[in-house]
Amino acid sequence: LLVLICLDNRTSSLTVGGQCVVHPCSMEGSFKPTKEGLSTIQPNYYNMNVDSGFNADSRTTLNRDVYEAKKSKSMNKKKIIIIGVFVGLVAFAVIMVIALRPETQCTVENETTTEPPVAPKPPIATNGEIYPWRSLRLPPYIIPHRYHLEMHPNIDKKAFQGKVEILVECKDDTDFIVINSKDHRITVSTLMDADKKEVDIAELYVYPPWGQIYIQLKTFLRAGMKYTLTLHFTGKLTDEAGGLYITTFRQPDGNETSMVVAKLQAVEARAAFPCFDEPHLKSTFKLSLIRSNRHMSISNSKLTGSSSADGISNDWLMDTFEATPRMSTYLVSFVIGNFSSKSNKTSGGTTVSVFCPETGLGQVDFALSTAVAGLEAMEKYFKTKYPLPKLDLVAIPDFEYELTENWGLLIFKDTAMMFDEKYSSIQTKLDIGLLVVHGLSQQWFGDFVTMRWWSDLWLSVGFARFMEFKILEKIMPDWEVSQLFNREVKFKAMALDILMSSHPVSQPVETAIQITSMFDRISYDKGASLLRMISSYIGESAFQTGIQDYLDKYGEKNADSTELWNALSSAVSKDKRIIVENIMKSWTTQQGYPLVTVNYDPDTPKYSFKQALFVNPSLTVDKDVASGRKRPVEWAIPLTCVTDKDEKIDFILDQGISQNHEISTGTKWVKCNHGHTGYYRVTYDDIIWKNMIQTTLDDPKKISSQDRAGLIDDAFALTMGGELPVSFGMSLIDALNNTDDPLVWLVALDNLRRLKKFTTLLEPTQTYLKEYSKQLINKTYANVGWKDEGSLLKRILRFAVLDYAVEIELKEALQESKKRFLAWRQGKDDTPKDLKIIVIKAGVRYGGEDEFFHCYNIAMNTTVASIKKDMYQAMASTRSPELIQRLLDVLLKEHAVKIHDMVDTVKTVSEHPTGRFIAWRFVRSNWEKLLELMGKTSKMLGRLVAAVTKSFNSHIDEQEMIDFAKNNDLGAGEVFYNQSVEAVAHHMWWLEKNNDRLDEWLKSKLPNTIEFQ
Repeated sequence: LLVLICLDNRTSSLTVGGQCVVHPCSMEGSFKPTKEGLSTIQPNYYNMNVDSGFNADSRTTLNRDVYEAKKSKSMNKKKIIIIGVFVGLVAFAVIMVIALRPETQCTVENETTTEPPVAPKPPIATNGEIYPWRSLRLPPYIIPHRYHLEMHPNIDKKAFQGKVEILVECKDDTDFIVINSKDHRITVSTLMDADKKEVDIAELYVYPPWGQIYIQLKTFLRAGMKYTLTLHFTGKLTDEAGGLYITTFRQPDGNETSMVVAKLQAVEARAAFPCFDEPHLKSTFKLSLIRSNRHMSISNSKLTGSSSADGISNDWLMDTFEATPRMSTYLVSFVIGNFSSKSNKTSGGTTVSVFCPETGLGQVDFALSTAVAGLEAMEKYFKTKYPLPKLDLVAIPDFEYELTENWGLLIFKDTAMMFDEKYSSIQTKLDIGLLVVHGLSQQWFGDFVTMRWWSDLWLSVGFARFMEFKILEKIMPDWEVSQLFNREVKFKAMALDILMSSHPVSQPVETAIQITSMFDRISYDKGASLLRMISSYIGESAFQTGIQDYLDKYGEKNADSTELWNALSSAVSKDKRIIVENIMKSWTTQQGYPLVTVNYDPDTPKYSFKQALFVNPSLTVDKDVASGRKRPVEWAIPLTCVTDKDEKIDFILDQGISQNHEISTGTKWVKCNHGHTGYYRVTYDDIIWKNMIQTTLDDPKKISSQDRAGLIDDAFALTMGGELPVSFGMSLIDALNNTDDPLVWLVALDNLRRLKKFTTLLEPTQTYLKEYSKQLINKTYANVGWKDEGSLLKRILRFAVLDYAVEIELKEALQESKKRFLAWRQGKDDTPKDLKIIVIKAGVRYGGEDEFFHCYNIAMNTTVASIKKDMYQAMASTRSPELIQRLLDVLLKEHAVKIHDMVDTVKTVSEHPTGRFIAWRFVRSNWEKLLELMGKTSKMLGRLVAAVTKSFNSHIDEQEMIDFAKNNDLGAGEVFYNQSVEAVAHHMWWLEKNNDRLDEWLKSKLPNTIEFQ
């Protein structure tokens, strides 16, 4: 017994075991000891680790007596007397302290009572008893080896039934099994040993909040022995785009038909069938599917045959599939429905097939050819043959993600896979190419080698994002897609990673919502950017060799970040002696990124380089970090620099160290992060900045395309973060007219549109920006023209320039788009397919009901996914509040619009001032309905909120968002919502400090003949 008595001139308190028993008096309240304060401290059931989940009777107690030798608990008489005397003395002391303490200064009127802490309630199973297991994670004592799974989904009844036989191995003696199961009714449960003798089951405890079943056995399972667990189960097919669900599509005759989809990533396998649903618990899977004879089924492995389903009418057949290699439960997948297909073979003999509704069969050729070429390129790059005999790509009309990368079965949102040569744009083609390669990469990184736990999800999705650009460039070299990596990936990740609500790419996660939230831009895009950085630093040859060794060592197994870093370190030549983990650990285990500051000291003369966390000072989540009072972990930065004299300096900017380097006399500037392969920002002293800006004016080709684009993005990020004056970033924009470089223009326009976005509704800023933008792009608008020609980058730039020209109402652009819209309606249109959506959106934006409903009728009747998507985007561009509301009303009608299309449409509505308030009201008033449609573990709602609130910039906006979050369940969208609230706070902070300066700069660049309000 530990007793601590504290006495001063105002109050006394007694604490037992660290818990207050006699409560101290505050200046406002009066001292009042409570008898309840002496109650026994209860155990916290929710803070127990896996080991503490063991129980003496496997039900309620909290020790592990079953697994430990019994110890004597008796005491001799002498010890009892000594303890009794001691307790008596303590009690006397407590009474004297209370009786003799000085009188309190507290008043009676403010008398308060402090309630004792309430012990958390233990979890209760569906049978009314305490649920025995105390962890979201499964115990490590039962290991699955093989699943025999039979599933019978019934579309008409919106239900399914199934049977699973799981061969498991017992690693330690135990009398219970915990397995994942969500929303199933278990009808039969048996357990057999290797000799086919039944092991009696005493009780099943079902705990739905954790998706678990605890199977209490009457006898112990013995370590080293194998057993077969058989469960018969039933469940419901849902309408949510996740788990085991039903979706519909239109047939050529106009009728709707249904299909069943199993989308089990990340933690939805337990909703399809009882299983050990953790990524490190790999097994083989032999699947049988019972389906209508009107349908076909596709799964991970090859179909071996079909036969009549026993005990069911002749309308049903059973399809049997080959056993898969060892893989994680979340990779199991299948679809049942009516599909048409096309196939081809790789040079290595792998059959690649594309499945889609019959109406889309003419739109899958590009995806098929990319998959074949990509598979061949990856086998060569990885030096590991694709381990399955087939690979299927399936287009689904209603799918939450653009892609899920199940082993042997890639499932796409239809608009993310189907390309119509007549209608689809070059941007659509690029997106499909990147996405197909992404899915192929995950056949190795994620499926063949899998992360041990979801905390290292980035090893799969980040690597796949990185390989998109590397492999697509190999199979389509004329596209030069690697030039777009920073714009499409890194810059977008960095814009989010400055927020306090960001997270490390590798972090502890446990709940389903936490796991689902990891599928975000940080895991994908920051993860890819970090791999690109280390690849650039150690060299492509060493990186490729390290990856090959990693795959060879951990194939069909699990691995973590450390094992990847070790493989890369081993591949680096011995003379470099690089320990990759020493460089990369700080990048993966902490959020954010560094700002490198470069200064020139003319007295030395040397350049100094130092690092610090790049923190947005408007964010007050952690004021100590923002003010620099609390020093975060720093980074080992692979710094690469080039000077105006073409001198190169490469070194590691070590943690916590400011380094000085001598550079040739007469050097005007040193540009760091050469090639922009590093994941960090760089700022310079004023002289260096001004010299580099002047160089972009005098000699625009002196600084490379990637470096100049990176300078613009860095300058705007630093301006928004309060590190640079507005004039620096805007001066780099102002120098654009001396270059026609597509990448530089694209990054500049991205930042200009971002600036325009968060100054929405602010005048005269919006007018200044519009007029300045017209002046800036007028020459480039004339140069790009309306002809579909040039390289991939030039075609993407043409779209960006023309789209922005229409948005800012450039006279020539409006006249041309209106003329082309009229021709399109009359069937005489010759507008290139890349630019058609600009014309149609402009026609609806500046038109009325007639233009709006013309697009509506096309959307309702087309079978081309990309056209349907474009029509909804066009309708969402209307400036009419009445038409916007009518469009939003249509979105919620049952089966009128697919969920993904609905989200995209609301996003577009919110992109202009008229629509942003209507879209926000729509989201708030229909939140429960949207949550029901998408599910709590869906991220689409969070992304929708982020898009709808992107232009918010007032205290009213901020308060509405805060109030909404207090009163509504945000589900897996919470992290996106928090990011949105932070972004609004930043907008307000920046505008308060910089809006007037921005207005002054813009006004100085405009002719005096322009009148402003």
